[in-house]
Amino acid sequence: MNFSFKQRNKTFHSLDINQNVLDEMRRQRKITMVLGDLLLVEQYINADITEINLNKKELYEEKSLDIKLIIQDKLDFRYEFA
Repeated sequence: MNFSFKQRNKTFHSLDINQNVLDEMRRQRKITMVLGDLLLVEQYINADITEINLNKKELYEEKSLDIKLIIQDKLDFRYEFA
């Protein structure tokens, strides 16, 4: 079902609105990270966690504390985001 509404001769779809809200939440998280601790952002950028399955804790238990904190922060955001 597609909900939409018109405002000033422009049609807005509910899917577009939802995607914009989710994108804004992601941006807000990144801005908060930058304002909170610039050092953490640098570590986050340089951390290579693309190959780690975040849902399997045993795969990253042996990683450094920094990586574990980054993964936990990411998982917390996903939980709150959902």
